[in-house]
Amino acid sequence: RLGKLVVYGCALGLADEALTLASLLGSRSPFLMPAEARENADASKKRFGTPPQSDVLGALAAYNEFDSIRGEARFGFARERFLSIKTLQQVANNKRQLLENLSTLGVVPRGLRANHTEWVGRKNDGTDGVRLVLGQTPTALAVSSQMDEQNGREEGAFEAGRGAVPTGLLAALLCAGLYPQLAYLYAPPTKKGAASSSAVKLHVRPADRTLSEPDPASVHPSSVNSSLDGSQWRSC
Repeated sequence: RLGKLVVYGCALGLADEALTLASLLGSRSPFLMPAEARENADASKKRFGTPPQSDVLGALAAYNEFDSIRGEARFGFARERFLSIKTLQQVANNKRQLLENLSTLGVVPRGLRANHTEWVGRKNDGTDGVRLVLGQTPTALAVSSQMDEQNGREEGAFEAGRGAVPTGLLAALLCAGLYPQLAYLYAPPTKKGAASSSAVKLHVRPADRTLSEPDPASVHPSSVNSSLDGSQWRSC
């Protein structure tokens, strides 16, 4: 399923974002929750994930910001924001290896090797190098543009020159790539109209494929969406 996510991302011109998402979904969470600073760590995680009200896109934002910072400053940023440096570095390694696999298959230009991609990143701007070898907008510029969008200055516009990617497009990529492993909203209408927020439930495909009725689901307490009610849930 992660392969499907990556292929869809390449088709949409979002190869770097898709590779990062696939690497994040295949790794441990980059967010640390130390017992002695759990409240601060949770607040930091929510700042990454709201907007776009998504744990996965919050992790993407955290990785991109970490990757855009040069030198030793990135490690200070990770410690300040309760991010696992080891996990983020592993995500970068996984991205480069996935890129090499795609290059071997001809999905992206051939000849891209993980060690060369890493060298290109170190030599130029200190990033993981994937955007550079693919010819996408440099990470620092893309991060700045994405922050502008979240602050309301770009209102979901796709500006290829600056590299802003609408969060709605990223959410759609996630949904398409992970389908059918998704939860969906169940909001049966009443005689008085639409269902109240308290009546909205989450459903998932039943674990037993012979059953037709879906299984109930709930949002994990650590999610950025855990405090929301049914009327505020979004697609990811």
